[in-house]
Amino acid sequence: MGQRQEEQRTETGSLDNPDGKRLGLALSPIPEAARGQLGLEPGTAGILIQRVEPNSPAAESGLRSGDVIVAANNEPVIAPTDVADFWNNPLLNS
Repeated sequence: MGQRQEEQRTETGSLDNPDGKRLGLALSPIPEAARGQLGLEPGTAGILIQRVEPNSPAAESGLRSGDVIVAANNEPVIAPTDVADFWNNPLLNS
C-alpha cells in the first residue's frame, strides 16, 4: 500500500464514544480501482470498510469488510473521520 493511502486509512476500532463503546472498524477511502468492482457509480462518495472487529457494535449491526458507508445520520460520508466524528458525538449516535 502506498504511503499516501496508508496515511488516509483510519482505524476507528480504538475509538470510544462517550458511553465507552468501541466502534470496531478499520476504514479507508475507496480506491479508484475498486469502485467498479463495488458497483459504485462515478462520483459516489463514501468510505470502504477494511475490517470489522468480532463482537463490536459494528459487527452486531451487520457491517462487514468490503461494505461501503455513504452516509451517517443522513449526512454524506467522504472521509473516515466523518464516521469517527459521528461515533464520538453523543447527540448524534444515541
